[in-house]
Amino acid sequence: MAKIIGSNGSDIIVGTDFNDLILGLAGADIITGDGGNDTIRGGAGADILDGDSGRDLLIGGTGNDTLAGGSGRDTLTGGLGADRFNFDSPNEGTDIITDFIAADDTIVVSPRNFGGGLKPGETIKPHQFRLGTAAGDPSDRFIYDRKSGALYFDRDGIGPSKQIQLATIANKPLLSHADIFVSEQFGFIVFEDSVSV
Repeated sequence: MAKIIGSNGSDIIVGTDFNDLILGLAGADIITGDGGNDTIRGGAGADILDGDSGRDLLIGGTGNDTLAGGSGRDTLTGGLGADRFNFDSPNEGTDIITDFIAADDTIVVSPRNFGGGLKPGETIKPHQFRLGTAAGDPSDRFIYDRKSGALYFDRDGIGPSKQIQLATIANKPLLSHADIFVSEQFGFIVFEDSVSV
């Protein structure tokens, strides 16, 4: 396992193809784990954490952080602050969000791979959100089961497409449509020298 430690400034860190432990420390860091099952801790500051591939553990710390697990069944902890949990595709594996705070944190999805009539740059509409375990009409896109914390996406509501579980929200908050935002970008990409969220 590689151990990578940032500075107290704003760092850009890219991990290895192995199982890494990456510590951002203070500052507004941009960290991507690359391959392997990584543990990434942002620390203080408004950090952007991207697990990339593998089964990763992302911990934002203090500050308004952005967390994207990438492919694999990841565990995401935002920590203190208004955090964003990014999903580039509904087919990246079911993540666990440990500490979502409704009306404070936000689930952000990319319009590129979700589709379903979602409008970029907007919070989803009330009729696109349903509490329960399955879609009940054609306009339902996000279904949230508060009993289990399971959050699903359904591209066509009661149509032939099957719903996909995006995440389990472990603390089971009272989620609403206002907590889900469609990004203006068509992907969440972290490079060595730039970031798009």
